[in-house]
Amino acid sequence: PEPPTFALAELMAARSWPEGFDGDGDGQCDEVEFGRTAEAATLEAAARAWATVDANADEHLDLEELVEALRPHRKASGKFSAPKTHWPFLWLLARHFGAVDLSRTARVPTDGMRPQVVELARSVRFLDERRAL
Repeated sequence: PEPPTFALAELMAARSWPEGFDGDGDGQCDEVEFGRTAEAATLEAAARAWATVDANADEHLDLEELVEALRPHRKASGKFSAPKTHWPFLWLLARHFGAVDLSRTARVPTDGMRPQVVELARSVRFLDERRAL
C-alpha cells in the first residue's frame, strides 16, 4: 500500500544545519537548496532501502527479493507496516513491478530505480511534508 508519509523529516534529520542545507554558504536555505538537500537525502535513503531488499547483493532488485523483504512487515491481521524510512521505496519498487511485463523481466538494477526516486523527491506531496521539519 501507499505509505502514510514519505518521512521527509526523518530523511532530513541526519543533515546538520547549516552545512547540510546551505549550499552557497549564505546562512540561509532557499527553495533550490532545500530541494537539492531533500533529493540527496532521498537518494541516500533509497540506497539503504535497496540494500535491505537486495538479498544477494548483486545490485539488482528482483520481484522475489521484494516479496521476501515485505514478508516481515505484514502483520497477522493482514495489515502492512514497514519502517517509515523504507516504506516509500518499497512502495516505489512494488509500483515498478506492477507496471512492467513480468513475463519479460522481474528484476531491475538498483540504479534503474533512480529516476523514480528523483521523481518522488521532487513531488509536491513529498515536499509538502516540510511542515514536519
